[in-house]
Amino acid sequence: MFYKKDKKFKKILSKDIVLSKFADGPLTLKDSAILTQKNAKIIYNYTFNDGALSMGLGFKELTIPSSWNNPEVEELIDFKSDEIISIWYIRWYNMEMEKYLYILYFMSTDYQIKYIFLVNEYDGLIFKNSYILSSVPFCYNYRLNDLDCVCFSSETDGVVVIKIDGSVKYSNGPKVISSLVHYDKFFGLTAGERNSVVYSSNLDFTSWANDDKKTVEFQDNLGSFIKLVSFNDYVYIFREHGITKISAYTSSGEFSKNNLWTSSSFIYRNSIEICGDKILFMTRDGLYCFNGASVNKIETEYNELLYNMDKTNCSSACLGGKYYLTGRYDFDDNEQIGCENKVDYINNVLFEIDCENYDLNILRGIDIKKIVAIDNPIMSKLVACFNGDLKNKVGELTHDGKIMGTNLKKSWKSANNDLGYAGQLKQIKKVILKTLGDCIIRISSDREEKEYKVYASSKEQTINVNVIGNLFEISFITNECDLCKISAPKIIFNVQS
Repeated sequence: MFYKKDKKFKKILSKDIVLSKFADGPLTLKDSAILTQKNAKIIYNYTFNDGALSMGLGFKELTIPSSWNNPEVEELIDFKSDEIISIWYIRWYNMEMEKYLYILYFMSTDYQIKYIFLVNEYDGLIFKNSYILSSVPFCYNYRLNDLDCVCFSSETDGVVVIKIDGSVKYSNGPKVISSLVHYDKFFGLTAGERNSVVYSSNLDFTSWANDDKKTVEFQDNLGSFIKLVSFNDYVYIFREHGITKISAYTSSGEFSKNNLWTSSSFIYRNSIEICGDKILFMTRDGLYCFNGASVNKIETEYNELLYNMDKTNCSSACLGGKYYLTGRYDFDDNEQIGCENKVDYINNVLFEIDCENYDLNILRGIDIKKIVAIDNPIMSKLVACFNGDLKNKVGELTHDGKIMGTNLKKSWKSANNDLGYAGQLKQIKKVILKTLGDCIIRISSDREEKEYKVYASSKEQTINVNVIGNLFEISFITNECDLCKISAPKIIFNVQS
């Protein structure tokens, strides 16, 4: 008698993974194999500091308080310009009014210096200086004959000094690209002499005679000078490949110099910012911190992202304990977000980095030309001017996930991972999550890719899916802003053993 042999089926195990690490941000490590499915390979236009995905950074047109007495009422500014090529924020003490004035200077393509008062019974007026320059200048506050003034100097022009009683252009003045006053001495870097420092005890540089100023040249291998910084009671020279400290001898009027740090990688001038008790700056290979005595590279899990970012046209600012940096980054995901739909965009990202724990938020899809921090008793805003379609506007940073009212696409994408079961076939069966706005779940494997639309609900939802493979990437995508909040989802899957 013959009996039919029972067919043996492979054992199926049911497993689940909770994506609980939304709060960790992007972990752009080169080897995805060491990441788990809980980790993001990249994330943009979301914020994730509370453990859930919610609406990210954005920009709207700049508004300013209409008066000192009613600062919560703000007015929209019409800059009356076809293109704004630079902005500067200046705090200016007016002796006659006995209070500070807060002024935003800007320049259009006509190279004329224009300005508005940020808090002074704003009435919509745009003021113009009588001088027209030939290039974008360096701008700095200065105190001349015990009166505050504003100086504009560039590599192609002299110096325009704007005072309370008018302005004067000094064609033969020092073409300063970075300057400061320290212990009653003027220090400056000038165009055309990028390996030397000009200094003088005569703080009125408009009246310098030949013997009023001295020049000290540096013959070493740290490269050209790019920026002067007064920090912790010393003057520091940031150079293309290092940092030099200047210590003044008050009795002789001379000073010593000490090369503190040498970098094998180029330092970007427009990334150097004082952030409280430290100076943050970027080199080609990442983010660095200088405390006045030593330099340390900030080791983060998104180092690769900083390394690959194009910082050629970067701009930076520090505000509210955050370091902001603009640049260009190739996400290599076949997506075009915001400004990336134009072939000639220059920058496309803004990084917001916490100055203490170095958590990162990424705004993708905006072409920022320059950012400045405005911080005074009644307003604190990160302000920007732009390239491309927004070149005639000045904007302020928001946390609504929109660019000038238009929703930005947002994405969280996991690492390509084997779910902890290498070499075994798996089937993702369900995704459990809570989302207050509509979103799309995209699941890609080495065998197939599927998308699932999830509709907004205040309750937890279970989405039945069916994706088979060995390696998986999971994305959560939305265009929502006002109702954007996705709580940590759970993935249910089977493993064939």
